[in-house]
Amino acid sequence: MASPILNVTELWIASTGEILDQSGTSQFHAQNNYANLILVNLEDGVGYDSTTLINFTPQTKTAYTSHWFYMSYQGLVEHEVGGEVKSFAQYAIRVPRVVLQNSNKNGFTVNDVVVKQTYGTNFIGQFTTLAELNSEYPPTEALDDDNSIAYVIADADKGFYQVELDGTYGWTLMDNVALALESKQYNQFQIQVQAGSANPNDVVSVSAENVTVIMGILNNLQIDIDRIDANIDEIEEDAILLKNRVSTNEDDIDTLEGRATVNEEDIDLLEGRATNLETFQSTTVPATYETISNVDLVRDRVDDLETFEDVTVPATYETKTDATSKLALKVDKTTTIANVAIDNGITLDELKTAIGLATTSLSGLMSATDKGYLNELYALLDTDDVDVLVNTLGEILALFENYPEGTDIVTAFAGKVDKVLTAYDTLTGESVVGTEFVYVDAGGTAKKMTLS
Repeated sequence: MASPILNVTELWIASTGEILDQSGTSQFHAQNNYANLILVNLEDGVGYDSTTLINFTPQTKTAYTSHWFYMSYQGLVEHEVGGEVKSFAQYAIRVPRVVLQNSNKNGFTVNDVVVKQTYGTNFIGQFTTLAELNSEYPPTEALDDDNSIAYVIADADKGFYQVELDGTYGWTLMDNVALALESKQYNQFQIQVQAGSANPNDVVSVSAENVTVIMGILNNLQIDIDRIDANIDEIEEDAILLKNRVSTNEDDIDTLEGRATVNEEDIDLLEGRATNLETFQSTTVPATYETISNVDLVRDRVDDLETFEDVTVPATYETKTDATSKLALKVDKTTTIANVAIDNGITLDELKTAIGLATTSLSGLMSATDKGYLNELYALLDTDDVDVLVNTLGEILALFENYPEGTDIVTAFAGKVDKVLTAYDTLTGESVVGTEFVYVDAGGTAKKMTLS
């Protein structure tokens, strides 16, 4: 039987929804003898528990949108787009008869076409009996939350089941299954339907939810079939590989048989040599004979002596004794000081780095910063500077030399200053002017001094 001639329109759609490429006339007629086929190739690929749908909206005065029709997964294909070969999941649908109805006497009608994928048809499998379903999947809250769906084949319990809570969780036969789906819609494209009428028979009425589950199951079956086909291809490749290995092993066996023949000849040769060795064992070697190794050693030494005869040793050469004495005074180049090798001498910076700076817990060198701090501290404690001002810590402490321990020096010092500054005029009848200043002597008497 000859294959039917197909009127095919094919599209390649990117993950972004963009129509990447299109082929075919996109023109369909209800009354021709062609199979009106639409192929949609999606870059998003295919996955378990997903369905791919398509609908049609004619551009007429009384526009309507058709039901969502289910597309059948055909497998993975490759197609070149913009110079790059990409993989696509292919889906197919024959244009529905209700879409092919066109009473427009003036010619074709343009239909806007949209494709979408839905995800989340959580079908867990089919089971012979309800008892088998309860045994393998005891009803739980998690199965209820996931809207899990199972199908029982036995006539008494035939149908789709979902878990529902009625006091306790249990598998319940559903007229219409409950679904929680996510979807992704792709960019719109157009087809043309020529004037004409198709078969007016009604489409069998099945709930959209149940059809979604059925199509999801078919989608999963097609994925498994593709994987089985791929496994068969791999098995065939392995079979060819094994066949080649068998042929190679047969060649290796022939090679080994050839080597066995050669080895037999080698064995005969070795047996002859063994006979010669047995004959040699009974031979007595005279005690005066040198061994082969001793003869070779003597021959080498004679050659060395003949070479050395013509060599004159310079008078400037050290004797062995002198060289040994001088060598004893040398330091091994691998010697280190503070982990610094001395083979090329030690620089000042290397020595400083090896010693390191002093810390609160380790002795060491004083840094330039620490030396500056020390000089500043010494200047503060100095009592023999060149000026006549009390401007160092040492000079301040000298003023309180005769005060007993425990005296609040800060308070006493403040009291001294206030007394002199506020009462000196009253006590002495003199004024403090110009370069004069007031101080208190060791006896506590206020006095005045003039700076020159």
